[in-house]
Amino acid sequence: MASSNFKVFAEGVSGKDIQSDAVYETDTQRVTGVVPGVADPKMHNKLYKQATVMVAALAQVIAQAGFDARDDDYSGLVDGIRKTFAGSVNNVKPDSTGNVDLTEVIDSIRKMTYPRIGDFIITKNPENPSKKYDGTTWELLEEKVFIMSAGSNTSAGEISGNNYHTLTVNELPSHSHSGSIGYAGSHSHNATTAKAGNHYHTGTTGDAGNHYHTGNGWTSEAGNHSHGRGTMNITGFCASFPWRTDNMFASPTWENKWENTGPTGAFYESGWARTGRSDGREGPSVAFDASRSWTGSTSSNGSHSHSFSFETSSSGSHRHDLSISYAGEHSHSVSVESAGNHNHTLTIGNTGNGSSIDMRPRHISAYIWIRTA
Repeated sequence: MASSNFKVFAEGVSGKDIQSDAVYETDTQRVTGVVPGVADPKMHNKLYKQATVMVAALAQVIAQAGFDARDDDYSGLVDGIRKTFAGSVNNVKPDSTGNVDLTEVIDSIRKMTYPRIGDFIITKNPENPSKKYDGTTWELLEEKVFIMSAGSNTSAGEISGNNYHTLTVNELPSHSHSGSIGYAGSHSHNATTAKAGNHYHTGTTGDAGNHYHTGNGWTSEAGNHSHGRGTMNITGFCASFPWRTDNMFASPTWENKWENTGPTGAFYESGWARTGRSDGREGPSVAFDASRSWTGSTSSNGSHSHSFSFETSSSGSHRHDLSISYAGEHSHSVSVESAGNHNHTLTIGNTGNGSSIDMRPRHISAYIWIRTA
């Protein structure tokens, strides 16, 4: 243990043998120095005590710093003063040149700043932090893991959750879909087919095998009616009858069986012919030609219709070629019949394909190191 042999002069002097501070402050010898003659012992006691108190105190500081302070070791006293009063850092003393080696102090301070075991470092630098923090061990957190605060329900260091998730039916909120098509009233719709350009169509009927066709039918009813005779060519000749005069159209007499009418319709006067009378008198001859215009009707058969049956002749197994006439470029109008005031059932189809959802928020990627030792 360092020691000091410096002592205080007049350490035990009484107050009557030493000047007070007030007297010492104005003492002539203290101010101007000692002059020949008798010195004042009280002033000298004050002088020596003040000087030795200071020296002893400095020596004590040197000793407390770990260096000996002795009046018989001048060099050691100088070295001790230098080391003591040159300063120290965290109890590290200067060397003989007065320099303080702060290596250990700095290393101690640096270690005080080291991350603790379990601490995280987030950085864009991929280098292992052990190169910066000597004597430490680090583990790189696996890729695509986010940091979440721990608590009573989550243990620190526990890795859980997923970056992607496919929703299940139970995870969807309760909901329903409904739809209704409003009443449009009784209406019809017009439509036009798209133009297909100038074109025509061809086709072939299906093969029906060797066959023929039979059928029954009725003519349409025409109501109560008759039919015109049409045109006939029936010819004949009638000899003349005796007439009272040469005019066959004169009023008849007892010699004449005819009423007062001339030939009509298809009957016509064709000339004169002998009558066979004894007097040789001639009479008119009458001819008949049905081709001459005459009119008439058949008798009425009442309202009726006629049934009929038919059978086509067989033409063997065959098909029929179908050709649709060339109609040129055109479009077709379509009319949708009115269905009256109504509504329609609406069915909403399923959608979606069940792909997983990226659950990650907007983020920046970095390396996350965890100190493990």
